[in-house]
Amino acid sequence: HPYYPEFEYVICINDSINLTTNNSGKKPCIFPYTQTYYRWIWIDENGTKHYYPDATNPDAIDGSTLQVSSYADEIEPYYWLPYNGTFKFTEGCVHWLYFFSKDNLSNTEEPHNVTFGVDDEPPVTTLDFEGPSYIPDPNIIYIQNSTIVWLNATDLPNYPNCTTGINYTLYAIWKYNYSKPGWDMIVPWRSTNDPAPEGVTIHWYYNGTSARRISIEINIRELMHHYIENGTYDTDCGKYEIHWRSVDYNGLLEMEHDRDVIVDCTPPDSTKEFGSPNVPFYLQAELMHWISSATPIYINGSDDEVWDSGVAKVCIMYK
Repeated sequence: HPYYPEFEYVICINDSINLTTNNSGKKPCIFPYTQTYYRWIWIDENGTKHYYPDATNPDAIDGSTLQVSSYADEIEPYYWLPYNGTFKFTEGCVHWLYFFSKDNLSNTEEPHNVTFGVDDEPPVTTLDFEGPSYIPDPNIIYIQNSTIVWLNATDLPNYPNCTTGINYTLYAIWKYNYSKPGWDMIVPWRSTNDPAPEGVTIHWYYNGTSARRISIEINIRELMHHYIENGTYDTDCGKYEIHWRSVDYNGLLEMEHDRDVIVDCTPPDSTKEFGSPNVPFYLQAELMHWISSATPIYINGSDDEVWDSGVAKVCIMYK
């Protein structure tokens, strides 16, 4: 598990904690029986401290009854649990663990204090875009073939030093083949720890105090370049389906996500029509129209390819 100066350990919510006692001294001057005690403080997202155990715990022992030979001010004010085997934290993020051992003659060890960050949440990966994009609703995303697609993975919980960081992100990319019709797998499932295909760049980020984030940069135009060159496709326009999920260093696995992204790389077409009255004629081989001040003029915009995002607006200029 990662080590940070402020947080001695960052562990998973499912990790077991084991305490080992070394009964120091030389025989026969070592009392044969010792008992280890422990407690912890959990700090929630609001900064509130929660003490475990407390008086409501049936196994808790009042520290004032432990008859210690020293360090009473660190032991007697609190409740403790006898250590009888491995245990686990039950909440995420910041934990201060305290533990000590004593024998039946009250010889008492100085309490230890270890700080843990507990990772109890899987990563989250977002789909983002650098460049033109149009999202009429959450399930429909249009981009240009020059737009960069990003998968940005961040580990949770969103609290400093309580994450183990992104180990890797899994991703796959499909393209819809309109001539089949059906889906073609452009990038089979792979990890960011594997070599990236053409058009895909992997970025790792560290913030100096917590574990790493990973971003995947996808350039559709570059990704499709060799498919167009070898004749598999005649365009990079069309519908793509991107799949992803991330895994942190504790093995917490994000659920799989997928999203359809439509690459619109063809502009709309515009046509001009005249109502009545109008008289067409040619002037130096160019079609012209005689109209009156009452003749309506229609400018028609259309975006007719199957991958087109539609006409946003029609602009005119006259003089």
